[in-house]
Amino acid sequence: MENDAAKALNLRALVATVETLCGQVRHLGLRSEQVELFEDSVKSLGRFNPSLSALVEDHDRWQSVEEELRRIEGDLDRSLDELETSWPALKSQIEPLCAGRTEDWALKLGSYGEQLDRTLATHDPVKVRDLFRRYRERAGQRFFLVDVDLKQQCHGLRDAGKQLDVLGRFLG
Repeated sequence: MENDAAKALNLRALVATVETLCGQVRHLGLRSEQVELFEDSVKSLGRFNPSLSALVEDHDRWQSVEEELRRIEGDLDRSLDELETSWPALKSQIEPLCAGRTEDWALKLGSYGEQLDRTLATHDPVKVRDLFRRYRERAGQRFFLVDVDLKQQCHGLRDAGKQLDVLGRFLG
């Protein structure tokens, strides 16, 4: 839900519009603390702009990975066929999400991916299932954290929006 709202929000245009309005507020002769409060709200919105777009994109990509992992996992107890068939595409989907990252989650996910590559070649179903489940758990944790970050950003936006709403009513 937050992801859809964040996608629909043209934050760059909103910030530009509110910055223009902020410049005009100064000419209305309001007390300086009112103008400062308004400017603080604008700055608060502006801080969200660069990170929100990247976070929405990251969230979408991890959600797609999560759906694929869940699909593969559903068939894993019966057969390794789906994993063996889907692994190259899944791996190419996840690798760019981890590229250049030095955080623990990325290093472990990369390590599990390499181990899974080698183990798939051995066709040892017990080891393959075990490694896939570890890989899936690590990727799922990453998706969860990205989801939490996006929700926090959206709550922060909501707070900044409330400040602007109060000021808008004051000015209106």
